Amino acid sequence: MGQKPGYISVYRRKLIDDQIIMPASYGYVQFMLPFFDRFVEEQIMFDEF
Repeated sequence: MGQKPGYISVYRRKLIDDQIIMPASYGYVQFMLPFFDRFVEEQIMFDEF
C-alpha cells in the first residue's frame, strides 16, 4: 500500500475499537458487521469505473 506500518495500524486500531473489524490471524482481519465485506467489495468495483 505504500504506507509505513504505523500509519495503517492507527486506522486498524480505530476500526477494532469501533467493533467494525476484529483480528482473525496475523495480517488478517474479519468484518464484524453483517454484509460489510460485500459493501466494501461493491465500493471498490464502483471506484474502478
